[in-house]
Amino acid sequence: VFLKFSNFGIEYPLSNSSARRLNCYSVKEGYLQSVWQDSAEGLPPRKYYSLTPEGGAYLQAMNGEWQNLSDTISDLKNEHSEN
Repeated sequence: VFLKFSNFGIEYPLSNSSARRLNCYSVKEGYLQSVWQDSAEGLPPRKYYSLTPEGGAYLQAMNGEWQNLSDTISDLKNEHSEN
């Protein structure tokens, strides 16, 4: 199972447990889409995941939330180190 970043031509292999988590949540929520593709002869097909437009919007929103949290933690650390 691979996570495919088609804009960059990158394929990232996922463990089975990571793939199950992706499939259980992100695909059902519409954040990811999946497609099976044939691989080299004699090998099983590969499943590729990619972001949907909704997934891209969610990722952007979560990046903003993460940045807010990171900034808050940095502020708290700086306040603590000044005392």
